[in-house]
Amino acid sequence: MEAPIIERLPRNNVTKLIPRTKERLIIKYLKHPNIVMAKGRSTSLEVLPVYNQLIAKVEKHFKSRWKLVCYLHFSVINATTTKLLFNLFKVLHRAHRDNKKVTVFWVVDEGNEDLYEIGRDFQEFTDFDFQITQP
Repeated sequence: MEAPIIERLPRNNVTKLIPRTKERLIIKYLKHPNIVMAKGRSTSLEVLPVYNQLIAKVEKHFKSRWKLVCYLHFSVINATTTKLLFNLFKVLHRAHRDNKKVTVFWVVDEGNEDLYEIGRDFQEFTDFDFQITQP
């Protein structure tokens, strides 16, 4: 299944958690329509507080909302990002366990075997809807 085009997400009610960094990473939380999006290169330690802020927003989101869709499209990630994503997926797991609807699209560019394998590892860990797809 192909993920919807991320660039066409509505621009209203957008919380952009970080501006484009030198690594060209964009992380967005859109309260309406229940979307989290991360796209780009995530290897800098400067994004650590941003992911922690995102995780806090997701936890708060599920206090008043019943669903969330995450679009995660990285060109490259490091071990720190992998750990932070693992923490995010734990929050999503708890929400799913509480009967919230959780969907993750792990978007992988063709030929990026490393990120495909990381996505497979995450997919095996999760019990919510986790789809590996291409843009």
